Amino acid sequence: MISYDPDKLEKWSDGRWCGFNNNLNITGFCIDSRKVNSGDVFIAIKTTDNDGHLFLNDAKRNGAVAVIVENENSTIEIPQLVVENTVLALTEIARYYRREFNGTVIGITGSCGKTSTKDLLSTLLGDQTVCKTKDNLNNKLGISLTLLSIDPSIHSTAVVEVGISELGEMDELVKILNPDFAIVTLVGEAHISGLGNVKSIAHEKHKLIQYINCNGFALYPIDCKQYNEFNQNTQNHWVLCEARYPNENHNCLLYDYVNASGSKASAITLSSIYFDEFTFDLPSNVVSTGIIRNLAMALGFSLRLGITPSTLQDQLLKWKPSSLRGEILTRNGQTFYVDCYNSNPISMKEALIGFSNYFSNVPRLFVLGCMNELGVESKALHKAVGSTDVFLSSDTAVLIGEQSEELKSGILESGINSSSITIVDSIDEARSVVKSFEGAILLKGSRTYKLEALIPNTKIDIEEEVMTC
Repeated sequence: MISYDPDKLEKWSDGRWCGFNNNLNITGFCIDSRKVNSGDVFIAIKTTDNDGHLFLNDAKRNGAVAVIVENENSTIEIPQLVVENTVLALTEIARYYRREFNGTVIGITGSCGKTSTKDLLSTLLGDQTVCKTKDNLNNKLGISLTLLSIDPSIHSTAVVEVGISELGEMDELVKILNPDFAIVTLVGEAHISGLGNVKSIAHEKHKLIQYINCNGFALYPIDCKQYNEFNQNTQNHWVLCEARYPNENHNCLLYDYVNASGSKASAITLSSIYFDEFTFDLPSNVVSTGIIRNLAMALGFSLRLGITPSTLQDQLLKWKPSSLRGEILTRNGQTFYVDCYNSNPISMKEALIGFSNYFSNVPRLFVLGCMNELGVESKALHKAVGSTDVFLSSDTAVLIGEQSEELKSGILESGINSSSITIVDSIDEARSVVKSFEGAILLKGSRTYKLEALIPNTKIDIEEEVMTC
């Protein structure tokens, strides 16, 4: 079990202990008084909606042995580390703690695919020895708590998601993380309302690469090369390319995906100057091109770090998609393809294509929630996504959200009958259509719509957080 030195916490946070006792044994950190475990320090965070300082008694009752606060509270008997700013104190403590960790820290960012890649890589590297981001808690609070959960006696590696929603945010996050290695899963339209445009997103994502250890490397898809930043100081860059489109100008990780045929499972072949060519059989639940790309990066990354192919094959067959991120579920004779944790134009297109290819010979219902935070380009992007060439005249669609008309106008370009598309105002309105449908059902949309509520007899607990890219 981890034990944190109170003197170091005081120094790192530039704070002062009040009510300190020499028997204080700190074993964890928490920012939610309802989720405090025995031995935790509770950090009282102020937000626009709440103030953690109001819940000190709750935290103590749930097992907190100390609190970090901005003002001492003399009405509660508990050791209090008083700091100027509790958020800054948490991030500074995490930053210093990370620098004491001698293992490997891998940062993962991207416009989509961060969580899937993080979970894949953690499985391949060996979950027992890997500390990874919980769910998608990938902002500065989540990154700090992830780093502080590293137990050096157990963990040799930390795999950490890095998400942003505003310009300049990455600068602060990489200073906390200090990554040895980096993966950029993709650059695309996401959180445009906060990040401006795709070029700005590329600029921000690239900052993760700039801060990696001089002995590390960064892996990203060749599509990133269309942005200037990814063509600068490339000596430690490794570029993912499809084997049929090799690029002699770059240090490439080549991959070739072969779809399942007859009794043969789908497979992926990887090759690079760093290892021999290897082929891996894939689980049957690999559907989208995005998951295939994430698999290629996670497998290639693991091979380059020295994990044996036989170990990777064994680990790969244990893997299953993260909750709401490409799951195939069967309920009451219906088959659901569930990819509704969040959505942006790239992930929506990949879900549409993957679902359509995988379920090509059965009746299909597309339940699509609109994509949020796309700014002034929202209408055009919804129409463009709707015009993805996957819809058949026999398909049915249910749309929900502010830009449903634009999404519908794009879908109609495929030749689907207008009467087969229903626009609804709520999940409840969609439920009757879903309940009576016999066939395969795609659930894809932004977190706002919580489309998983349409799956019968399913309860899914999701850690809510500000969405980041």
